[in-house]
Amino acid sequence: MLNRLFHALIWTAIALPGVAAAQDLTVHAEWMVAPVADTYYASGVGSPTVAYDKKADLWVMYFETQFEPADPPGGTCDEGQWGLGRATSTDGLHWVVDPDGLRILPEPGSYYSCVAAHPKVIFDGKKWHLWFKAQQQSTGCGADPVPSWGCKEVTGVGYAESDDGINWVVTPEPILNLSTFGFPAVTKVDGVYRMLLSYSNTANGVYELWESVSTDDGVTWTTPQAVIQPGFATWVEDEIYNPALACRPSSNNPYILWAGGRNSEGPPSARVIKTAGLGRAYSQDALTWPWDVHNPYVLWNLDPPSGPPDRDWRHWDVVRIKGDYLLYFSQRNDDGLNRIGLAYTYVGQQANFLENRINDKICQIGLDTGSPDTGINDSGAPDDTDPDTDVDTDVPSSDTDGDTDTGPPEKKCGCDSSGGPTSALLPLALLALARRRRRD
Repeated sequence: MLNRLFHALIWTAIALPGVAAAQDLTVHAEWMVAPVADTYYASGVGSPTVAYDKKADLWVMYFETQFEPADPPGGTCDEGQWGLGRATSTDGLHWVVDPDGLRILPEPGSYYSCVAAHPKVIFDGKKWHLWFKAQQQSTGCGADPVPSWGCKEVTGVGYAESDDGINWVVTPEPILNLSTFGFPAVTKVDGVYRMLLSYSNTANGVYELWESVSTDDGVTWTTPQAVIQPGFATWVEDEIYNPALACRPSSNNPYILWAGGRNSEGPPSARVIKTAGLGRAYSQDALTWPWDVHNPYVLWNLDPPSGPPDRDWRHWDVVRIKGDYLLYFSQRNDDGLNRIGLAYTYVGQQANFLENRINDKICQIGLDTGSPDTGINDSGAPDDTDPDTDVDTDVPSSDTDGDTDTGPPEKKCGCDSSGGPTSALLPLALLALARRRRRD
């Protein structure tokens, strides 16, 4: 009966010797952005990515939406047309979607002629940088000559820049030419960009995490290499996906990763996902990733296989505020349409955030500049920041966040069967698993 009342099982961590308690997650009671009938985002809003403009005191979100349905078999865009919309907020909790349309649209004849999706944004105080998953028409090889990015439907990672966050210039070719990938996530530490993305280099379609590096402008990248394979814990037994990156100024493990894991069964042609989860890891070099706990923060039991849509979070992005984290995520409603919610490591519902402590995925070791404006405020002095109190003393397998957890033993969050956010807690339970048809 519990499985039919809750689509998310909430795990309580078991305290182990030498392992610090992880932070809690609380799901905010209100949705951030939801689809609205007769708008360009009526079919759903998903894959949010958020940045904060300190000087304008404005939160900015980009999201994907399918604004045109899939073409009939043999058509141009067999997965429909997807673009990137924008919403703004003065507090990170109440959002207004731009009414005048998408900010990045598919461009005929380009490597993103059908799809611009899975956005990740960084604002460096002067310029907006955005990476996205690109997809061209399914008949791409009919072009003469064949485009330089090739004939596969998924063409790679696209990149765009903007001075105002509204008008974007997209590179004429993908910055990474990949065909079986998703969820590019980027952070910048001491002037070096690092990207993690989900990539499958096998015929079975199982995803692992690969890393690429850009030492200059975020446009020229090294050939990706595998860094995290699934199988290190039961909640991520078969697949790891949707990396979300943040950073901090600590010299010990400055990279932070929130990623999803899946446990599935069956052959590649009929594989079904049994559970989906969300976990957190840290790294010194963005190559080796010790996980703070081997249980996930959230574990969704995708059972029953019929009925209301599964409540697992489909995509997410992370924002760090000093020692706490905001996770903006997308999740289906009763009609199967994505809407955007928010979870955070603060205890209890939040009415505001310490905005001058927001870090936008750009870090300088030893200096916490908050929202990046090159570390200098309008008076020409360093930003009002604390010294680096995030120095880690834990062993790599522990919670290396550096914050002191003085609350009760670790709790987890979930979502109720009505689809609304909830922070109800359940004890660690035996999962009653059922097959379900896999959804991408």
